[in-house]
Amino acid sequence: MLDQTLLEGSMLKKQFWYLGALIVLPLVAEAMPEGVPGKEINFLLGKIGQSNCKFERSGSWYDAATAVDHLKMKLDKAGDRVKTTEDFIQGVASKSYLSGKPYHLACPGQPVMESGVWLNAALKQYRQSH
Repeated sequence: MLDQTLLEGSMLKKQFWYLGALIVLPLVAEAMPEGVPGKEINFLLGKIGQSNCKFERSGSWYDAATAVDHLKMKLDKAGDRVKTTEDFIQGVASKSYLSGKPYHLACPGQPVMESGVWLNAALKQYRQSH
């Protein structure tokens, strides 16, 4: 037979967990625009993540996974200022917010290019196929 105190403590923990989820999940969901922009941004983040490209920001090079993490963090901070995929590319994924310097991508077999150029080309390809 279970101790009543343990059972009550377990139920209380579950209630706090559910309450926390109810508070946090809507905040996470707000960071990504709904509908088509959200799908396109997710596609672009996935494309970077699977690209084997190196990502340059502020004079340092990072792997693709680190780039995606950084762009997601910036997207979260941008909040409702990102309403379209173009807002994401221009305001989040193309340049440093602090210095204004453009980000670059170095992909295998391709010349280094500004991330905005690379992302706009990927977006164009995505839209043509969907």
